[in-house]
Amino acid sequence: MSGDESQEYIDNPENTSVVTLGAVLLKDDSILHLLDTPVGSAYKRNFETSKFETL
Repeated sequence: MSGDESQEYIDNPENTSVVTLGAVLLKDDSILHLLDTPVGSAYKRNFETSKFETL
């Protein structure tokens, strides 16, 4: 999610899914290094560089 979703969009169960962390990592393990960051950390992927930037 980008953070720009309306509450109405989020409240619609067809727009969200609950998946295990393992399932996410099988699809894209580039977030693995972010798992040890402090609680409350926020990042955004820069799709031009494929790197995560601190918000």
